[in-house]
Amino acid sequence: MINPVILVAIIFQAIISKVSRIVGSIVGYIITTGILIWGLSLYAEGNAIAFFGVVLSQPVFIFACLVWYGFDTYEFLKARKAKAIIKSGLLEDTNVAKFYNNTLKAWNDGKLAELNKSFEIEGKMAYEDFTKAYIPVEEGALDVLFTQFPPKEDEFLIGYGNSDSFSDRGWFTLTNMRLILKDGVSKSYEGLNLADIDDFEIKGAGKKITFKMKSGKELEFNNLKIYPDKKYLRFAMQMQKTSSEGD
Repeated sequence: MINPVILVAIIFQAIISKVSRIVGSIVGYIITTGILIWGLSLYAEGNAIAFFGVVLSQPVFIFACLVWYGFDTYEFLKARKAKAIIKSGLLEDTNVAKFYNNTLKAWNDGKLAELNKSFEIEGKMAYEDFTKAYIPVEEGALDVLFTQFPPKEDEFLIGYGNSDSFSDRGWFTLTNMRLILKDGVSKSYEGLNLADIDDFEIKGAGKKITFKMKSGKELEFNNLKIYPDKKYLRFAMQMQKTSSEGD
């Protein structure tokens, strides 16, 4: 069984982080320091700390605290970058705000319920909460969409893929109209209109995707770290086809 003091600390930090990730990470530093001091005092008295029933030696306990410090630092840097995007004014852009509102409405209306019921649930979120949950972090997929491929009228989000690397973060954004995808070799982005795609093939566990366009042209994307789910992409293509036929 996990030590009650550590368990309470983890729960407390998680609750604070829900309100503010920056404050949560700062509180994490304080909690980690407190646990470190408390733990060292126990070891000095000849006692020890148990984690999930495993008694930790003092060196292992200190190492675990250092790892926890590392996690706090990672969360702090990630939260600070996210906050910087909010301050940049990107979320105040009219087209961006319209895109988020379109997404909320589409999800709430159940347009993606066939893919996953969670879309409809999240579609009921308040606008501010939704933008925090799907924030366009710097150099992330949504940041690329908003700054390089401005949203179109009636366009809404289906999914996107970001890596943990700050320098190589954004990989794709899938909407009801387009797929914005980065090639892993050239590191350049391409915006594909779903209405122009005839078919696609994913090879090598997603390392390569080949698109056959209705024009007869073929487009290849290689060395992909993150790529759209085949089911989601086909659903989006069918949705676009149905929408075009309706028009």
